[in-house]
Amino acid sequence: MIITYGKPSVVSLAYDLAVNNGEGLPQPFESRDESAPMVFLYGTQSFMPYFETQLDKLEAGDEFEFTVPYDKGYGGYDEKANEWFPLSTFENDGEIDYEILQVGNIIPMADEDGHQILSQVLEITEDQVKMDFNHPLAGYDLHFTGKILSVREATAEEIEHGHVHAQDGSCSH
Repeated sequence: MIITYGKPSVVSLAYDLAVNNGEGLPQPFESRDESAPMVFLYGTQSFMPYFETQLDKLEAGDEFEFTVPYDKGYGGYDEKANEWFPLSTFENDGEIDYEILQVGNIIPMADEDGHQILSQVLEITEDQVKMDFNHPLAGYDLHFTGKILSVREATAEEIEHGHVHAQDGSCSH
């Protein structure tokens, strides 16, 4: 089956991802091989639209190589997405777990609607913590090389749910 824009399908691929923030050569970031491929629902805007357009007209066995510019990936790095919080925000049963609360660690937090969002600890002072809510790949061009492993038509249920279901049809939300 050929990947076709406008036709939702389940795509499985192996890839290598290198990132570049414009300051030198791309640096290896992540790899997915055939034993643990990336499997996603193509054509439903559930992933980076620009990434998806680069896979259009490919099929199982085809290799690819392309770069997703930062402005078509996760956007530019936004300093306004860094916020200070009182240290007490990170208390659990009246105590701060300093093994978790360390500069560089990524910590799940919740927005005003209760949705979980990941943020990185940038700085810790005596009474405040500065958190970064940018996507970890914001500001980076993403260079992908890889291979399409399989393509199949998405089921109506997968399209309705917005994600791929297991081969046995099971679904976990």
